[in-house]
Amino acid sequence: MTRILRFSLVAFSLGCTIVFMPTSTLATADGPDFYCVKAVKPADVLNLRSQPTAKSEILFKIPHNACRIKNLGACVGKNGENIPESDAAPKGTPKPFWCHVSFNKISGWVAIQFLKEDIGE
Repeated sequence: MTRILRFSLVAFSLGCTIVFMPTSTLATADGPDFYCVKAVKPADVLNLRSQPTAKSEILFKIPHNACRIKNLGACVGKNGENIPESDAAPKGTPKPFWCHVSFNKISGWVAIQFLKEDIGE
């Protein structure tokens, strides 16, 4: 009986460790955790859009020098097509164009060409 009880306690503690583990320790293969804006002139902004298309609604105008833009993990092609996560994608596979991000508690899509990894400078 004590063996079953001991096993149950170990299983419970492992489950709690996984469930209550801080999200910052869970790594993903979808790029950096945060981005900064790049290649946007000081008088301009980076548009955060509702959908991965240049014609979709602008939800927020991200300042030209903003950082801490949270990567939400999804990047798609110019026409919204899914991009394989593998680095060994077949020839002709579209390159990522739009990335799903969050800034100022608003989530949306931005053009990847205006993002660089936030290295916490």
